[in-house]
Amino acid sequence: MDARKGKRGIVMCLFVIAMAANSAWGDGKAVTNLEGYGTGNVVAMNAVNDTGFVTVTYAGKGNASVLGKFTFDANLAVRWDTPLPNGSGGYCAPASGYATHSLSQGDTLVMNFCGIFCEVNHDAFGEETIPHVPAPPFAFTGTFFIVEGTGRLSGISGSGSMTGTTDENLKLTVIVDGKIVH
Repeated sequence: MDARKGKRGIVMCLFVIAMAANSAWGDGKAVTNLEGYGTGNVVAMNAVNDTGFVTVTYAGKGNASVLGKFTFDANLAVRWDTPLPNGSGGYCAPASGYATHSLSQGDTLVMNFCGIFCEVNHDAFGEETIPHVPAPPFAFTGTFFIVEGTGRLSGISGSGSMTGTTDENLKLTVIVDGKIVH
């Protein structure tokens, strides 16, 4: 995959999310701000597979407006076969994934997301070889889109921005900011 194809893929992903999210606005449902955070850990990370992806699995807990407290499991697929240098000794690549949030009452919320995954603060590593397993710390910046809710969250939709960081000890912090329609 060359850099132009990767950029086009991310742009298309963001376009589709924006179009799908806008279809719910204005149909008489309430629009509410969604602000939240989560903390957790990397529970699994696989090397570059034969299709060029690295997969990262996270688990943790968080709190968000409208949702309250929740636990989550998330899976991220990073297109790591042709990452681009980020200027600090590491690399960046397009990524997408999904997360399932479970609330204490048994309700669930599923969101998809896409964006850019980067290694950060790698100037001490020297020249890296490709392909390699990404080395922490990591940063992710992207967009999320709510695709499903159950229980009191049935029929919910929405979208927004998300940022996440994973430190050297594989501890995750994620922040989301967007709008939901319910």
